[in-house]
Amino acid sequence: MIEFIRTSIQDDFDPVKVIATLCKNMRKNSEFYSVILSKNGDPAFLPRIFEIAIERNLKKVKSEAKTLSKNTASIITAFSVRGGSAVIETWFQNGMQESPDEVAYLVNRLCHYGSKSLLKEYA
Repeated sequence: MIEFIRTSIQDDFDPVKVIATLCKNMRKNSEFYSVILSKNGDPAFLPRIFEIAIERNLKKVKSEAKTLSKNTASIITAFSVRGGSAVIETWFQNGMQESPDEVAYLVNRLCHYGSKSLLKEYA
């Protein structure tokens, strides 16, 4: 599963497509994810995914904002990756009611524009 995630996140990745693909995979293999994400599951699973996502996302952030300090880029990346993973984990725990594409849209929108933009959109 880690290898699937690693190959889904290429250097020139589209985060929306990656998130949608991951969510589709989670829906398809929900039994596996239920076990691995449970409190008795593999505690190293999510940190390994974070490591892969942060590494790729950091490259993207630094290429788009060349004058950004490494520390600030790391902070932005950590926020995006961990916030996005919290959305995905909550979606999974709540029974995956939204489509994978909708979850990917929500994560992308939250990371780029914040919750205020979504609240306005759904008002």
